[in-house]
Amino acid sequence: MEIVGDILAGLGLFFIGIRLIGGNLKELSGRWFRRLISGATGNPVLAALVGTLSGAVTQSSSAITFIVVSMISAGLLNARRAVPLVVWANVGTSVLVLLAVIDLRLLVLYLLAATGLGYFLNLDRAPRWRHALGSTLGIALLFLGIVMVKESGGHLRSIPAVADILTFAAGWPPLAFMVGAGLTLVAQSSATVSVVAVTLTTAGLLTVDQTALLVFGASVGSGLSVWLLSANLTGSGRQIALVQVMAKIAGVALLLPLYLADMAFQIPGGDVVRAAAAAAPDQAVALLYLALQLVAALAMLPLSGPALALAATAAPESEEERLSRPRYLYDQAVED
Repeated sequence: MEIVGDILAGLGLFFIGIRLIGGNLKELSGRWFRRLISGATGNPVLAALVGTLSGAVTQSSSAITFIVVSMISAGLLNARRAVPLVVWANVGTSVLVLLAVIDLRLLVLYLLAATGLGYFLNLDRAPRWRHALGSTLGIALLFLGIVMVKESGGHLRSIPAVADILTFAAGWPPLAFMVGAGLTLVAQSSATVSVVAVTLTTAGLLTVDQTALLVFGASVGSGLSVWLLSANLTGSGRQIALVQVMAKIAGVALLLPLYLADMAFQIPGGDVVRAAAAAAPDQAVALLYLALQLVAALAMLPLSGPALALAATAAPESEEERLSRPRYLYDQAVED
């Protein structure tokens, strides 16, 4: 029971850290963040970079999607210019997953020490430093949770009941895919679910194939989450949310068949990849998550126009939205 308690405590710290990071970074990324997004959308390359940075900072492509939706509703952006932002935000979320494969113990100790010193100096009472200190504490707790799960999870596999459950799950691959989608609907973050999966893989509780299918399912679950959360939106806001859903599905549709084909038929050249995955399973899964986001973003480069047109058909512009748009003004005046 102590092992289970350590793992649950580690997961608890992880989710507390996620909440602290997200809440405090939202306070830090106020007007200047929106101004940055608005100014970047004129250049597709700059928009992709800002989208990636936004995803890395917030660790939630869903959050970026709905920030952009609010800006579209306020007339600060149009849907076509916003597409690179929401699509490349998925790539930015890979930062957390890649960090999960690094030995973070020493970093955790220094982060906790720095946070404790900040609280000792009453920096949490200063508006300028309060949210930065809260974000640092969130990062420290998140990494501490990962360390605890890694250290305790390895002992859990020796329990016969756990070994039986994992053996059953390995015999039915769709189970891992559905679990990944379901957990993401609850956690509202495919990166969060993927980090937990990478941690369990490192501990030997999941095989690489199980974790890979869980990551694919998490991406689909993230798309379903955006689709459900945007159900009350209309017009351009709903369109940009649907484009994000299409991007998630595109990445899975392009990579999952190749992965399943390699699992079933062992595609030539795949033995090198399998050997590398066996040697470093956590790194292999983290790179798979990154590849999934990159493939989706690159696929949407030529497909953004058709995808937006399809979204416009599914969620046409309302009469109120059309009539509320400013007319007879220069574009610069609208931006001002």
